[in-house]
This record gives sequence, structure tokens and C-alpha cells, in this order.
Amino acid sequence: MDGGHAERVSSPRVGVRRVLLAIVLWTAVCAVPGIAGAESFASRWDRDFRNAIHDPNAPLRQLQLEFDRNRALQSGGENTTGLSVNPTWPVPALGIVPRSVVNLSLPVAFVPRGGLGDLEVYDTFVLDVAGFGSLGMGPALIAPSATEDALGQGKWQLGIAPVLSVTAWPQWTIGFTARDYASVGGEASRPAVSQLLVEPALTRTFSNGWFAGHSDFDWQVDWHHDEVTLPIGIQVGRAFDLAGYALSLSVEDAFVPVRPQ
Repeated sequence: MDGGHAERVSSPRVGVRRVLLAIVLWTAVCAVPGIAGAESFASRWDRDFRNAIHDPNAPLRQLQLEFDRNRALQSGGENTTGLSVNPTWPVPALGIVPRSVVNLSLPVAFVPRGGLGDLEVYDTFVLDVAGFGSLGMGPALIAPSATEDALGQGKWQLGIAPVLSVTAWPQWTIGFTARDYASVGGEASRPAVSQLLVEPALTRTFSNGWFAGHSDFDWQVDWHHDEVTLPIGIQVGRAFDLAGYALSLSVEDAFVPVRPQ
């Protein structure tokens, strides 16, 4: 990010888009029938791990480690290598408060320079819908924890995190996890941030724990500059048991046909 720009205030167009997005998401929540007949939180724990691992709303306590290598374009840039540490843990329902899934993500860069990136945390409150899947929404936060300017945006960011998971078809998981952020403070010398991050979910499971689907790199929208980054790719992997622990290993690749100039 360029540290020479002063912070800018979101335009009215950005505010209208965010309001419309929230209205559409909550309308979808209210329109889906069958919420009262959803499976219980306890029974969800007994689902087949091979299918549940692909469900962003599944009540699984897990640790995800994602190793990434991004190759620079021929027109310029640098090759980058890093690791993303992503623990996830479920919180059972408490009274009228539905169950939730807490996600934490901390990127660690190795190449071209080492250090920590910005810490992201979001807590999605989930409604289970019998015969359909689940959906939810909750608060989201990005903390400017990066150890170097190049590894983060230098801004505290608040937002919402809508999630949709459709598991009505056997062996398929379809949906997304989204986070819509706007900066609320941080380094005055860094530009304001207004961004939408969407992690798609499209996975088909096969026998013996094998699975394949769309890669889970984030789609990104920069509301300030009307710029879109859209990776398209494939993921292949396998879920299995090892010494009493449930593991899932996969490889994925993606190309970015839509990106800022």
C-alpha cells in the first residue's frame, strides 16, 4: 500500500452498496423456510468428517495451515511465499443466542520479506436449515498487526461476515464466506480501506475421502477504486484419519483473469 496518501472518506455510492448488500443478505435469511426443524448442535458433531470439513458453518474445532506461493506477472511484481494460520472453533448456542463459529487468520510472510500480516477475526452466528444447509452473519475485525508496511494495510477495520452453506445435495457443498470491511482508524498516513472479501465454497466429495472443487482463494472488491480481483482455480485433496486425528490435505492452483491494471 502507498503510504503517501491521506485517508479518504467513503463516497455515498459505497454506503448505498453496503446497505443494499446487508438488506439482500438478511432477506435471504428470513426467506429460507424450515429453520425450526434444523438439526441440533450436538448431532452436527456426529456428521461424517469427510463432508463436514468443507462446510464453513460446520461445528468443527480445527486448525488450518495454508502454504501459498504467488508467482509474479510478467509485467512486474515479486514472487511471494507465505503461510496462513487459521484456527476455527465452534461456540454452542446459549439461550436465545444461536451457535456460532469463530475464525481467526494470521498470515506469515517468508519471501520476499519475512514478518506477520494483519490479524483477521470474525464470529458468524449460524442458523441451521433442515434439508437446506445453514446460513449466518456476524461481526468481523481486522487488526493492523503487520510487522512491515508492505505486509498489511495499517488500518483497524470493522465489518460484517455473512456465510452461506448449501448441503442439500449428497456429497456437495456450495456456498461462500464473505467479509465486508471499512477502516475506522489506524495510521493516518495510510489510505482508507473499504473492501469486500469473498471465499467461495464449491466442493464434491468422492469415495475414500477424496474431494475436488473450486480453489478457496479470496475474491476481492475494492469499493474505493471500483476494482475487482477474481481468482479462478481448482482444488484437489483427501480427508483421512491418522493416529486418531482427522486430517485433510489438499493442493490448489488458480489464475487471476480479472485484476486491477
